[in-house]
Amino acid sequence: MTTAAQHPPTKTSTALGGPPPWVDEFVRVRDWRAEGREAELRTLIARGELVPVSRGVARWASSARAAVARGEHPRDDAHRARIRGSMLVASPRAVVSHLSAALLWGLSSLEPWPHRVAHTVAPGLSSRSSRWVERHVHPVGATARVDGMATTAVARTIADVARTARRDQAFCVAATGLFIPRRGQALVSLDEVRAELDAVGAARGVRAARALIEQVGFGCESAAEAMSLLLMLDADFIRPQQQTVFSDAEGPMIVDCWWPEVGLIGECDGVTKYLRTDRGDGLAASAAVVAEKRREDRLRALGFRVIRWTTKTLKDARAFVALLTTAGVPRVRR
Repeated sequence: MTTAAQHPPTKTSTALGGPPPWVDEFVRVRDWRAEGREAELRTLIARGELVPVSRGVARWASSARAAVARGEHPRDDAHRARIRGSMLVASPRAVVSHLSAALLWGLSSLEPWPHRVAHTVAPGLSSRSSRWVERHVHPVGATARVDGMATTAVARTIADVARTARRDQAFCVAATGLFIPRRGQALVSLDEVRAELDAVGAARGVRAARALIEQVGFGCESAAEAMSLLLMLDADFIRPQQQTVFSDAEGPMIVDCWWPEVGLIGECDGVTKYLRTDRGDGLAASAAVVAEKRREDRLRALGFRVIRWTTKTLKDARAFVALLTTAGVPRVRR
């Protein structure tokens, strides 16, 4: 069977600043064509051993399988592959931006990543987009190298997403970028994102983006928690205290949402929470479920009520609102 190691690309774009460690996952059509191997390339694509990821770039299917085996979500891996492939043939002055940059920075969204990769180039360069790449023309500003590629700085990334993406997706991306962990610090501060929006001026979407990031506040640990918060705010529920710590004889417990007014704790459960350490036999996932049930019993023993919901619940806003209403979560008085 043909492998990536047997056929590494002979060159990489200067947009990468040198070959990153993942370069052997890909082949460029022009390199194989220059070597007279175009027929071989077509055969490998027809067999499914190579998968096109961008114009003129294909990826070894075995690399995708290996990424998923390492725990990468298939949707994240697919978009990351398209980003990498696009930069192998991009202009040296192209910068990964918007939602594509958000993925590289590790920001989260419950919504799928877009099919097209987002690039930003400076004014005066070609603004033409394609089926693979959506090109934005703006002053690029500060950049960083993430995953071996030139990428908009995290504050600029959040500002761009807040201006241009769907509101729920933008909220999740911004919230996970602004999250302040109990130990350590956030990727970026609210003031830095405000400054990026100020620098854009009166561009389309800036006013809505400013309102959005103010709602985000100090952020959320996960996209599911962020989406929960957005639905709460839209339905005029009182904003919960987030990431509150409770302790008993067995130790501390951090909860997603806490409404001290009614003694209520709210927890959002995602499927990955239980499958993250699963070995394939279901035992680790089962142990996680048991541990979570034990944790809930401990919280109830402290005198609190506990409600739970899943990411599936979040897809039905009316069902989520009904759950909180029944539990007695207070609403903001207008």
